[in-house]
Amino acid sequence: SWDFGDITGYEDKTFVLSNSEDATANCTGSASINGDDAFTILSGGDFDIAPGESHEVVVRFDCLSESGEQSATLVIASNDPDGDLEVPLTGDCVGVPNITVDPTTLDFGDVLVQRGKDPIVTVTNHGTADLIVTDTDIIGTDDDQFEFVDGEAPFTLSPGESHEIALDFSPTSLGPKSAILRIR
Repeated sequence: SWDFGDITGYEDKTFVLSNSEDATANCTGSASINGDDAFTILSGGDFDIAPGESHEVVVRFDCLSESGEQSATLVIASNDPDGDLEVPLTGDCVGVPNITVDPTTLDFGDVLVQRGKDPIVTVTNHGTADLIVTDTDIIGTDDDQFEFVDGEAPFTLSPGESHEIALDFSPTSLGPKSAILRIR
């Protein structure tokens, strides 16, 4: 058996299949996974192993879209007279946050000097664990032309939750202005 333990993203495990030097024929077959979708075979699913040689099967345990305890069985089906080999797989997806921001770019268009425009940016957690935002700031050459109206950090989003950040753009001079909204 193989226990991947507590995972917040993904982890790969290489299983090595060997054919004895004393074997009189190639060991041929395939590897497959039966069980939870968090487990997949990345490479080495089909094999033809000559006597004295080995073959690697790489299994990924992916928690980017799963949560909680997961289990499956790695099945090695082959022409080996001892029959198929089954390896129980377990692991615990402890979750990972996944931030999205909409829109990803704001174009305020033409704004009169000393007049404001207040767009909203929506931050969403599409992950499987809480997203903890500890800092929001505006940086860049023209950062003094932009300010927060509402919704700045700190805030915490549970999986599936959204949070709005309202910004104000009030230019003090003519010409294009730009800055970056940094979310940490």
